[in-house]
Amino acid sequence: MTTRRVTALLLAAAVLTALQPAAAEPIEGTMLPLPLPDGWAMLPDGVTLVVAQGEKGQLVYFDTVAEREAKRVDVDFKPGPMAAQGNTLFVGAKGSSVVYALDAKTGKLQKEIPLGGDAVVALACHPAKGAVYASTTTYKVYAIDPAAGTAAKTRATGSFLAVDPVTAAALYTGVQPPRDFREVFIEDLPDGRVKVFVDRWGARGFILKYEVNGKELKLVSTQKNAAAGGHGLAVTPDGKKVMMLGGAWHPPVEGGTGGGHAVAFSADNLESMVGEAPGGTDVAFHPVLNLGVVNREGRAVQLFNPKSLVLGTRYEVAKGADERAVLVTFAGKGTKVVLWNGDNPKNPQEGLHFLQLPLSAGDRAAVEKVYGKLPPTRPPVAVVPTPVKKADPTLTTPAPVKKADPGTSPDQTAGPPGGVIAAAGFNMKKGLNVTPGGPAAYPLGQSNAQGGFGERGWKGVWPAGPNATFVTDPVYEGDGAVKLTGTVGFARDFAREQTGTFSVEAVVRVPGGGGGGCYVQNTSAEDSAAMWTIDRGKLKALNGNGGGGGNWEVVGDFPADTWKKVAVVVDVPARKWVMEFDGKRVPKQFGFRGRPSSVQRVSYLVEGSAVMYLDAIRVIASPPGGIAVAPVKGDDPTLTTPTPMKKGDPTLTTPTPMKKATPTPPTPDLTKKAEPPPGPVPPGGVIAATGFNATKGLGTGNGAQPSYPVGKANVLGGYGEPGWSGAWPAKERTEYVADPVFEGDGALKLTGTAQCGRAWSRPQTGKFTVEAMIRVPAGGGGRAAAEDLCSCYVWETNHTNTASMWRVAGGMLKAMDGDGRGDGRWRDVGPFRPDVWHKVAVEIDVPAKKWALDLDGKRVLEQYGFRGNPAALREVNYLVEGRAVMYVDAVRVIAGGPSRTPTRPRRRWASTAATTTARSVRPRGASTGRRSSSGSSSSTSSPSSPPSSSPARRG
Repeated sequence: MTTRRVTALLLAAAVLTALQPAAAEPIEGTMLPLPLPDGWAMLPDGVTLVVAQGEKGQLVYFDTVAEREAKRVDVDFKPGPMAAQGNTLFVGAKGSSVVYALDAKTGKLQKEIPLGGDAVVALACHPAKGAVYASTTTYKVYAIDPAAGTAAKTRATGSFLAVDPVTAAALYTGVQPPRDFREVFIEDLPDGRVKVFVDRWGARGFILKYEVNGKELKLVSTQKNAAAGGHGLAVTPDGKKVMMLGGAWHPPVEGGTGGGHAVAFSADNLESMVGEAPGGTDVAFHPVLNLGVVNREGRAVQLFNPKSLVLGTRYEVAKGADERAVLVTFAGKGTKVVLWNGDNPKNPQEGLHFLQLPLSAGDRAAVEKVYGKLPPTRPPVAVVPTPVKKADPTLTTPAPVKKADPGTSPDQTAGPPGGVIAAAGFNMKKGLNVTPGGPAAYPLGQSNAQGGFGERGWKGVWPAGPNATFVTDPVYEGDGAVKLTGTVGFARDFAREQTGTFSVEAVVRVPGGGGGGCYVQNTSAEDSAAMWTIDRGKLKALNGNGGGGGNWEVVGDFPADTWKKVAVVVDVPARKWVMEFDGKRVPKQFGFRGRPSSVQRVSYLVEGSAVMYLDAIRVIASPPGGIAVAPVKGDDPTLTTPTPMKKGDPTLTTPTPMKKATPTPPTPDLTKKAEPPPGPVPPGGVIAATGFNATKGLGTGNGAQPSYPVGKANVLGGYGEPGWSGAWPAKERTEYVADPVFEGDGALKLTGTAQCGRAWSRPQTGKFTVEAMIRVPAGGGGRAAAEDLCSCYVWETNHTNTASMWRVAGGMLKAMDGDGRGDGRWRDVGPFRPDVWHKVAVEIDVPAKKWALDLDGKRVLEQYGFRGNPAALREVNYLVEGRAVMYVDAVRVIAGGPSRTPTRPRRRWASTAATTTARSVRPRGASTGRRSSSGSSSSTSSPSSPPSSSPARRG
């Protein structure tokens, strides 16, 4: 199929709804597991995605309409970079100077084309005509004749490659030099060289345009300062704009103002800027519509207009996902975006995502003219089960599978009238949600493995955990179930938050002495809607008080070793819920434990030595009858006297009693015997506070058990502290330490690379302050190395919709003056003394989108802009990168302005950190320093090697 140019440029109203970017929205989609791709290509049919898995010697073919793996083809080399032209797939061998021409549909070898130079790092071509170009590790460029199967070295220089998508009459190349480069020699320039700008932003990338004249390439235009930290190149579908991906343009070292954003240059004259480009790690263009998509570091995708460069809707995909720029493309006959955002088994939202585009009827009509009939707008959940049958009390042996539907058990064929939002069957080859011929959604027989790939209606998959095992016996339906053994938390988010009436049902089985619980919640136990638990043979429901607590009430007996269906019907606006047990409605309404305005997750918890089996989980929309219950006449034999929640109750996730949350929680007691306090209580009052203490100091006395396990790492902390939603998370490089501390008996230690954030009970929409005591050792952020950072973000959900951002690097306190579009410019605030406690406070004005910073009680900057455009702020997040170390203590979120009482620096203490080693000088072609879209440097790979598995630096 030849290249498809837009004849009627239809801009989808549902896709680009506004001229300015809005807050991130959820997007429907499924996910499949996939290790790091070494290369990829979309075939001209708009359906087939081919991905290279170099170390396995395989090409993996994906059907992007069916959203499944179609086949794997073994090849006799390690496949790497790819480019497709017509019916031929060109694949470079990893670490080799050989390019292979394969039949695109079958993967069968057609030609072997040696370049005769060093290893291939990139391939590019027009989709229908012209030469295929290959770049190498030393920036040489070869032209391959597809018909003859021969290659010739050209006079061009480059690493990143892009071909004019309209006429194939021009080749664009790009180079991001290593930081220690000063000049690069190019044969066709009058003086034979390009000067490389180097300053605190690093070496600047450059773009070159070559005119194709037969077999020759003629240099006709250059841009010597394209970006700092670029790692790719793109040309818009009309062939008029060129942009370097992943990097931010900055003014040259000789002078200039502004900068700090991605820039598009004129394809006719590369020296001419034609607009601000959408920042991100990678970009793709729709094959039919006037539509582009930017990969926002694996966390989100943003649509934009390639002609005007106006940003459209931003869709949230994952939190904390991989930042490597590897794969983003339009697929599914132009109805989807496919994104790879990581392969970390500890992050259930990393994988190969198939995201459904909200196309208008006009858009679909235009795309159908090119591809023919399109798949449905919203594919239904593959299989929906019916309610549990009561004829078989144990239901351990499902009926045989019907021949007409090999993926479904006989009693799993009909759905409820309201429709299924999401479903999980825990099956491999038969039963609920199995796709015949597709990859297994669950690795049956394994523990500590992710599961649920490809199941619709969910955001990500079920997480890997050593106490979660996908078993083949016992099962309720199909061929699998999940076994949870204490202590384990097993949670999964819905693709879209629920704000109306819906139900969550599961078929549950516990052995004698077993048990477990379920939370239908927003993000934490305290903001749960419905909660039930099985304890000592009884099924209990929590009648919540809306303030984080409530009373447990016995619903009925739960017999051992028997499958029972447990369902909750949740009414979010009314903050009420009811329970159905084994097909019968319990005649009572229960209150929410918290006060969530939306519900996004179902979470199962098994503690101690208990065991629980789960199968056939369904989330159902608008079930008939809502939460209405029949009036109870006289005493209800199914309900017993409510039992108050007790300290140490094994059915609770929190070790301390729940306290009722208030919009402005009481100020923690600062009169206890402690180290110097963080200052007097400000006039506005304390919204939330954290002391990281066990027995004395800020925040203690909230419960019978310590809020923090001082002396331990990789554990939760902060239980019982009012004003927060949940606890500080358990992270591998976070530790609650007893020395050094600012006050009380504990502090938080972060060691690079570590990220630790915590949300507040209520989003903040007005003026407020976040303050903390910070200490950085001389060998931490005080180190001269720029990649060793200690940072703080106050954001809505991720770093691109951040309000305030500060960091300590090289002994200097820096702050970002944001541009409101996910980017900004870092500016030096002043020296930050190592081994000394400093109070850093940010005063944030959400309506004005401005923030200010106080250091040790003194205002040091005013009126900085937000990096993003959040309508509300939910979380404070601390991040340490490289080899840095940061101590945090006495965190407070305050209504209004900060306390201005200066703090007395504490005593210095000996640092045991190693001294910084000299930075090695990289030869040409070695790994380069890459920057994120905001211009800060991060360590990544050169085009000659796969990207590092370590996350890139944020902003």
